[in-house]
Amino acid sequence: MTASTPVKARAKSGPANVTSTPVALRNGLVEIDLQPGDTIPTERVAKAVFVSQALAADWLGRFSDPDRRFIRPAKVADYADKMSNGEWVEMSKNLEFTNDPIVRLSDGHHRLKAIVASGVGLWFEVHFGADPRSRRIEGVRLSRSPGDMLRMEGCPGYYSEIGAGIRNAMLYEQTVGSDIRWRTSTVHIPDAEDVVLYWLDKPIIWDVVAPTAKSLVTSWPVGTAQGAITGFTYLTEVAHPTKGIDFLKTIAGGGGPRDGRGRTVLGIFLQTARVRPVVKRTQRSGTQMEWNRFSMAVLVRAFNAWIAGKATFQRPEWSDKPFVLDKIK
Repeated sequence: MTASTPVKARAKSGPANVTSTPVALRNGLVEIDLQPGDTIPTERVAKAVFVSQALAADWLGRFSDPDRRFIRPAKVADYADKMSNGEWVEMSKNLEFTNDPIVRLSDGHHRLKAIVASGVGLWFEVHFGADPRSRRIEGVRLSRSPGDMLRMEGCPGYYSEIGAGIRNAMLYEQTVGSDIRWRTSTVHIPDAEDVVLYWLDKPIIWDVVAPTAKSLVTSWPVGTAQGAITGFTYLTEVAHPTKGIDFLKTIAGGGGPRDGRGRTVLGIFLQTARVRPVVKRTQRSGTQMEWNRFSMAVLVRAFNAWIAGKATFQRPEWSDKPFVLDKIK
């Protein structure tokens, strides 16, 4: 940890060579020492604070906002891993407290929980006494889309394809082996930060999958779920390198295993593409998500048959009846 450099502060009056007690600064902010149980500043001010595991637990216990967003365990785990591995950049993320007049932690629950989980103490820029109205407008600000954040993190292109593919891959991983619908309340819908963290795990694979998958579906039926195809290709590439893309090339040419009615995967999508617009016009909630789920189920079942050398596979039916998502073999 880099030691703070004492900075002499000139006295308000008196001779020019008279100085006050040196003030420790970090990133231009005055450092203050806070321990568990201490009263925190109520005036509007920004300070540098070293947040230990004990202090993080104390703040969560005393100041946690009951109206906060739901805690996402995956984010806490990701932050904790970065902190444990020395990858977290200190002072890069702010913590914020409001005072209305009850002091609340309005921003930083995931970070503090990660400190508790990792046991690693870190320096943070902490904003005390923030305007309580900031808690009310937090959810209505113009938020960054997954594409915005992917671009900011250095993704070279195909933002929408990668973003949609990650969303479907994460939904698939949550529900594989079950008949849980993606639009149910038991499923966590990935947000923009979830998408970026997932892409950062294997950006090289994504950067190959997205353009390849997009180029292979340009001649497919209108309305084909490209996000489902990108997500499927990523998952199969991780399990069987090069096989997912080879499979896409096969079915793009009308080949591959057939279902019980003799239809290829391309033929199935052509058939359902005629039905989907009618279903979509009913404006039932989650229709798009179920279309993606159906598309991935067809691809996975056909892929499992193809990689096993089988000529046929049993496909799910596009209907309101739930079906189990198969695991990639």
